Amino acid sequence: MYKDKEIVYKVKNTITKNFKPSGIPDCLMYTVTIPKGLRCTLITEGSTKGKFFLNEFPPSIFPFQSIIRHDAIHYGIVLELFEVEEIA
Repeated sequence: MYKDKEIVYKVKNTITKNFKPSGIPDCLMYTVTIPKGLRCTLITEGSTKGKFFLNEFPPSIFPFQSIIRHDAIHYGIVLELFEVEEIA
């Protein structure tokens, strides 16, 4: 059976983002520089429908077994529509 091609998104330009787990004070916010080209995911259902999230976590930015990596993967880094582009 034919399956529609999945749309893939990536970060359009290098950007600096602030993120934190919900319920955590702003003084504990992370600041991270996200390079151009990292993959993103568009959420298509649920409470975060229509939002883009970073979906690639290189160890040079998010070291293995670090709190920043854990929080980025589990709580997500939201990207705006103008920060991403569709790729084939």
